[in-house]
Amino acid sequence: MFTRIMVSALILSTLFFCELPSNAAARTATTARQSSDLNPTAMSILKQMSDYLVSLNRFTVHVDSMMDVITRSNMTLIADKEMDVYVQRPNKLRVDSFVPDRNRQIFYDQCTITMYSPDKKLYTVIPAPPTIPQTIAAARAKGVEMPLADLLDADPYKAISARARHTHPAYYIGMSRVGGVNCRQLAFRGTDMDWQIWVQSGQTPLVRRVVIIDRGVKGSPRFVATLSNWNLSPSFTDSTFQFVPPADAHKIPFASVRPSIPRRSK
Repeated sequence: MFTRIMVSALILSTLFFCELPSNAAARTATTARQSSDLNPTAMSILKQMSDYLVSLNRFTVHVDSMMDVITRSNMTLIADKEMDVYVQRPNKLRVDSFVPDRNRQIFYDQCTITMYSPDKKLYTVIPAPPTIPQTIAAARAKGVEMPLADLLDADPYKAISARARHTHPAYYIGMSRVGGVNCRQLAFRGTDMDWQIWVQSGQTPLVRRVVIIDRGVKGSPRFVATLSNWNLSPSFTDSTFQFVPPADAHKIPFASVRPSIPRRSK
């Protein structure tokens, strides 16, 4: 999730501009920069979120995402997408993404990843390792970024915190509200990427929003994903995660749909 923002033929994530923080939030952020005492608070909240996600054997979540797309003429466009994510640990995952005329599906069922374009009736299949975290790593090595990858890791806390700077790993911004849900807002800084996470307060520390700013790409494009409609006890069948190609669908080699990763600006 926190790798270089990319535009893919099969996995297009997207972002919107968040409201600038209030003066109170800005003062809190300034205090956080000046006091290392707040860093453990942020990391503790991150750890609670991570442990809770790992404890969930199955869940579904709806994702509304938006992303800046910087054109060659330096014009900033916004691309948006909705996704439904289905997870059954340790080895089943499905993602249905919705963009007019560019709907996409990803199926992972223990041994293969299938990527399917219902609009074009094209699909490709690649071998996969036996667990979701291993599959995410294998897909990433092939240039395919799975949605919400770090949140599906075997240890999200380790995956996310490893990307932060050692000197100032995290900031606790304070309380916020996402979709009517009270959240604790965290901010992190990496070498060339900033991100924020809104974690639901209370006994169910679910992720409610993620914002990423890629400072390593010209124009510093931003990505925002808002997570809603969490279902922590869904009912699945085997067919939920198994792709059965329609009679009019055509299988194509993986190389035909390999995503193009934009070059970093110098």
